[in-house]
Amino acid sequence: MIKCRDYRSIFPLTLAEMRRLLANIRQSPDECWLWTGYVDGDGYGRICIRGAYWHVHRMIYELMLGPVPLDCILHHRCKNKRCCNPLHLKPATRSLHIELDDVHRKCRSPQPPQEFCRRGHELTDESTRWRTVKGKRRRVCLACEAAANVRRNRTRRLKRAAAVALRASADARSQLRPEG
Repeated sequence: MIKCRDYRSIFPLTLAEMRRLLANIRQSPDECWLWTGYVDGDGYGRICIRGAYWHVHRMIYELMLGPVPLDCILHHRCKNKRCCNPLHLKPATRSLHIELDDVHRKCRSPQPPQEFCRRGHELTDESTRWRTVKGKRRRVCLACEAAANVRRNRTRRLKRAAAVALRASADARSQLRPEG
């Protein structure tokens, strides 16, 4: 009997959860199903369902093809960590996975440019700009940068308003005190 990882109590997904999952998948010309939602620091697509983050490629694989054996992890045959096409995923032991990755690193061609930012915005020449960050040139998503500026400005306004209110209350207290 093959023991399998229990992808905990996530299955079955509700209709709303399934729609949310499928809404962030785009098919690329090379048959990859690219995840356009949140991507973690390692480059894998993640989704928050019922208060926990799940690997999207693993969820899709287990939904469509069944559980992954306990001693295996999913290897991306297409070498694209954002791909969640179950036909591009192969259960492999850790040692085989490392071996396959080493072979890939030795003959790797340059990475194609990203199509989407971490938050799912499409990256085109019009929607991005180049910036030097810590000595490295990086492409920055204008929509994400604008949202960050809005958050930063909101925080500054709140801090400024709190400081003004604190000064006003201190002034009011000093006027109420009897001099003497």
